[in-house]
Amino acid sequence: MAEDPSLVRSFRGHRDAVTSVSFNPDMKQLASGGADSAVMIWNFKPQLRAFRFAGHKAAVQCVQFSPNGTLVASGSKDCSVRLWVPTVRGDSSVIKAHSGTVRSVDFSYDGRRLCTASDDKTIKVSHIAYVRLIISGLVITRAKVFVLAEWALKLGPRCKILPRFSIDCKRW
Repeated sequence: MAEDPSLVRSFRGHRDAVTSVSFNPDMKQLASGGADSAVMIWNFKPQLRAFRFAGHKAAVQCVQFSPNGTLVASGSKDCSVRLWVPTVRGDSSVIKAHSGTVRSVDFSYDGRRLCTASDDKTIKVSHIAYVRLIISGLVITRAKVFVLAEWALKLGPRCKILPRFSIDCKRW
């Protein structure tokens, strides 16, 4: 006979209701979203502190770790999707693809696409390989997206823009 579930750990830190949770694939962190508009990253080691990320302007409805654990996607009542780097700095990039509350976010198995669902009655799939470049503070023009996405995919998830690499961009 199977044992009943038992409480392993409790996390406190949101200032309003918790609306969504997601395990990091390596089971070292947990992401949560809340009605307080915050995304929090919790570390399972008690000696490590939690990170609170502010950026959404309304309640966070959903959170999801990428398959390799290097990004966290969040969807909000403010109609935006954010991609966060789950570290102390909490760098993020905004995807404005919906006109209604974002209810669900999910990464493809390879982490190269993000699927979002919204109250605007749409499901959208975004290529996110180049978003890793946007997180560094750059906005890439549409004309360069496909070239950069191909370049980023070749370098893999830890790609960086080299100073000598020239692209059409501006500060976000």
